[in-house]
Amino acid sequence: MKIHNKIVFIISLLLLLPALVFSQGYFLNRANRYYDQQAYSKAIEPYINYLASGDDFRVMAKLANCYRLTNDGVKAERLYEVVVRSNEALPIHYLNYAKTLMGNKKYSEAKDWFIEYYKAVPSDKYAQDYIRACENVDLLLKSDSTKYKVFNLNINSEQSDFGATSYKDGIVYASAREGQTKFFMRFGWTDEPYLDLYFSSGGHQDKFREPVPFSDKINTKFHEGPLSFATGQTFVYFTRNNFNKGKTNLSSAGINKLSIYTACEKNDEWDEIKLFDFNNPEYSIGHPSISTDGKVLYFISDMPGGFGGTDIYVCRKLGFNWTKPVNLGANVNTSGNEMFPFIHPDGSLYFSSDGHVGLGGLDIFVTRYNGFKWEHPINLKHPFNSSKDDFAYTVNKTHTIGYFSSNREGGKGGDDIYYFEKNLDLLKGLKGRVISAASKMPIGEVNVILQDYINTDMQKLTNPEGAFDFKLDPGQNYNIVVSKPGFKTKSVSYSEIDYKNIMEPYLEIELESSIWIKLEGFISDAETNTPIDLVSVELKNQTYDISTTMNSTAEGKFEFDLDPQSIYVVVFKKDGYFSESINDLSTFGKSESEIIHYDVLLGMKRMVVDKAIELKDIYYDLNKWDLKPKALKECDKLVGLLQSNPHITIELSSHTDSRASDEYNLELSQKRADAVAEYVISKGIEKSRIIPKGYGETRLKNNCANGVPCPESLHQQNRRTEFKVIGN
Repeated sequence: MKIHNKIVFIISLLLLLPALVFSQGYFLNRANRYYDQQAYSKAIEPYINYLASGDDFRVMAKLANCYRLTNDGVKAERLYEVVVRSNEALPIHYLNYAKTLMGNKKYSEAKDWFIEYYKAVPSDKYAQDYIRACENVDLLLKSDSTKYKVFNLNINSEQSDFGATSYKDGIVYASAREGQTKFFMRFGWTDEPYLDLYFSSGGHQDKFREPVPFSDKINTKFHEGPLSFATGQTFVYFTRNNFNKGKTNLSSAGINKLSIYTACEKNDEWDEIKLFDFNNPEYSIGHPSISTDGKVLYFISDMPGGFGGTDIYVCRKLGFNWTKPVNLGANVNTSGNEMFPFIHPDGSLYFSSDGHVGLGGLDIFVTRYNGFKWEHPINLKHPFNSSKDDFAYTVNKTHTIGYFSSNREGGKGGDDIYYFEKNLDLLKGLKGRVISAASKMPIGEVNVILQDYINTDMQKLTNPEGAFDFKLDPGQNYNIVVSKPGFKTKSVSYSEIDYKNIMEPYLEIELESSIWIKLEGFISDAETNTPIDLVSVELKNQTYDISTTMNSTAEGKFEFDLDPQSIYVVVFKKDGYFSESINDLSTFGKSESEIIHYDVLLGMKRMVVDKAIELKDIYYDLNKWDLKPKALKECDKLVGLLQSNPHITIELSSHTDSRASDEYNLELSQKRADAVAEYVISKGIEKSRIIPKGYGETRLKNNCANGVPCPESLHQQNRRTEFKVIGN
């Protein structure tokens, strides 16, 4: 009887085995399908059910990644600890484990695993940045948090709320809060409702009123996210899944990517919703930030040709067209993710990144364009940054109040919005007086500029008694530049430690007399020679890092006084024209006995999308594509033009005459276009901004086609190199 029962049990087990195998296969297939669709929250449970039957390295690695991407750092750390010690572990697992440890404030352990990753992938230059971040965490945390008052907004929900943008008497932001719109779908990545845009009025800190949907026309059943208002707040750029007029546009992988849309306000309604240029179903673009004049748009994208996950791009509006996106380059973008750009009216660009040296997750950084390139970003440190994700930073014109978002500990939900304001009670007074070194008499109307290396320079004129005063942040070092025509410009360093026990520091600054040099100029249209008015002319003193701006007159004239011991850059800007610059204008060594008057005659070229502009003096020997010295000078002019116009992308084209075969000429012209492009790129211009194209003999300027006898002069007209700004 016992033998019979045993046989029955074995037979029953054999009958159940296919069902168990089928069940495990069902869990795995279901989980992988969710994972491939980026529905990471939905993939977790079937992965757990599958692993209940035994270990599987690949599944554990995917489950660890699901926890990491849904911000469950504790569970992600536990799983990654097992994954990285397996013989099957890959470098990406070391990297993700290290980032998870960093997010959990385990910086020493994170450093060890960043080192393991660097050993496995020494070509990743950012690996050393991660190591340094773990070593320097105390410096990033060493910030007097009393400088700012930080408040978790009263309107934050248990779900994600982020991306506050000032609008009218309140803020507009993205939220996944439950049940306040007509849509009830949930996002598989986080298992929260899809994001919609909300408006809360009422002020700041904890005084915002109950949020209401921002616009029934803008909100849809999919994501609506970060947005930016153009001047007057009657035109908006916003992020949305690629969904419009009831239709979804999926990528070839079946993913609904992000896109930028525009809308304008009419009769208190947001209307005329349109898809912005350069959207593509195969990649995302989003997180728009528009400049105050509405002419320059910054956004993020994972489009091909970038440095990593998502990069920051910029494009410029020319008339009704936008120039093609330009990647901000390696100083800003990394192999990680750069997100949530915010362009301040003073030109400072704030953004978040998990690729630069930070405390973990996304950190907030600031950078500036110095006229030639974006400077290396500065970490805003604590209290803006934490070991978690910190992002979507915005600040008012005076840098005294603003918002940022974070999923740091102590919040109300996933992501929360934080309001901050500078603690003005802690500001320290600094007074001073400017006097003549010879007479010791006060000097009035002296330009006194306070530089703090991060925010906008503060600028004041001394009163008739030569006095000035500033309010300083505690613990901050400053540089003070004092300048007035007729005196030598002077730079004075201020370090708080030197005045530690002095309640109100006082500086007396002496200036020596000096004869300044007059810079005068005339600006005209390069084609018509007619004067151009209202050209913005910016004079940058490179020696003292100060600048001043004026507009050209109706006669196209401008003038400045130059310090005789400085190096200057002059930048000319006007809508519809290429920006121009005069670099390295030096006044060192000038004296009374020399000519102290500079004249500048400048012809500005009109910028027209898709209009070809010929580069003169670029000629080649027969069947050659190497650049001659004279051609290099012309190429240098193109480099200067691209440096002065950082928002444009160009097509660089080369053409041949009709001699030789069509195929040969196409190949030769492509090599010549490539040669010019390579030279320009070697001078620091981003590769993504130049598209070299050889046209061979397909675009002849005259009738010198195959079989038509022509003089050399006409053939030479066809052997040309051109460029044109690429529009939409």
